[in-house]
Formats: sequence, structure tokens, C-alpha cells
Amino acid sequence: MVEKSEYFLIKLKIMRSSAKFSKVINALANSIQAKNNSTDLLFHLQKEFPDHKDIKKLFSNAFDKEFLKGVNVLKEEKSEVDKRKVEYRLDELHKLYKKYVGLCKKYADINCQRIVGNLILHTFITYSAQIEYNILEKIENELKNTLLPQKEKDRGLIGFTSPALLTKSSEEIHFERQIKDIKDLINVEKMILEIDLVLSVIKSI
Repeated sequence: MVEKSEYFLIKLKIMRSSAKFSKVINALANSIQAKNNSTDLLFHLQKEFPDHKDIKKLFSNAFDKEFLKGVNVLKEEKSEVDKRKVEYRLDELHKLYKKYVGLCKKYADINCQRIVGNLILHTFITYSAQIEYNILEKIENELKNTLLPQKEKDRGLIGFTSPALLTKSSEEIHFERQIKDIKDLINVEKMILEIDLVLSVIKSI
């Protein structure tokens, strides 16, 4: 049986961990939405954890800087203020977010910034612990489930699907074409590297 003092220590540890995770997710949201005109995940994490000296060290130790520079995920430049400014930019994820907000506005009269932002974050949180994942595909499916009529969502209920639902509707086909058009405007390979960076940070901090 756990003693009261030990129970409270465990509870405090869980609460701290939960608060920490919440800050990481908030930093991720701010990066994807380019708050303060910045998509730099490191910048937003440092704002969430002003006293956490290991944030920058985590990035330096965990990621191959030269490789990330080569694919434009990492930007490093000299600065008069801090001598060297390092950014881990989520530019393609930000571009995806903006394109999806535009797509959302075509289909629904809702707060598309909030809906799309939450949808992307929910996908990262839900699938970050899985070994096999395709985050981009999961985001696409979540967007489709959110914006298309209910009968499109019900298509996957095997054994409970009427023949009328077995064929894609013109609306769904048109929606998928728009998704493809958006992907054609985005550097998907670079975005996958950004996704891997985000997942590594979620698991590490």
C-alpha cells in the first residue's frame, strides 16, 4: 500500500508532467500557426520554458544539425544580439495549416483556424506514441471526417454500410482532389522531416 506522502509525490510528478506536456503542445501550436511571426519551434519552446536551460541543448544533442540545415528545417545565422541565432522552423506544417484553413472555409461557417489547429495537434498527440504512423494521412482523414457530411464518415462501418455508401460521392472525390492540390504545393519530404522533429520533441521533453 502506498503511503500518503508517497502518493502525493506521485500525484505531483504526474501533474508536473502533464503541465510540461501542455506547454510543449502549446509551443507546437504557436509554431504551426506562426504566432509572433515565427514558425521556429525552439523559439516557442523557450517562451514556454524560460527557465529550462536544457531546451536548446536537447535540440543540439538530438538532431543532426548539418542534415537539418541541408533540408532547410534548421536555420542558423549570425546575430548582433546573441552572436548566433538558431531556428528549427516548421514552415511546411505552417503552410499546410494555412491551406487547410482556406479549404475549411469553403465547406463550413466555423472558426477554421481553431478547428484546423486543434485537428493537427490532436493527430500529433494521438499518434505520437505509435511506431507505424503516417501523420499526414491521419490529418487528411481527420479533416475529411470533420468537413464532409455524416454519410461520408459512416462509409467505414463494415457490415453496417448500405450499397449507396460503397461508392465515393462527387463531393468526396472533389474534396480529395483539393487535398492532392494542396500537397502538390507543399514540400512533402521536408514536411515529413518537420513531423519527425516534432514527434522526437514530444517524446523527449
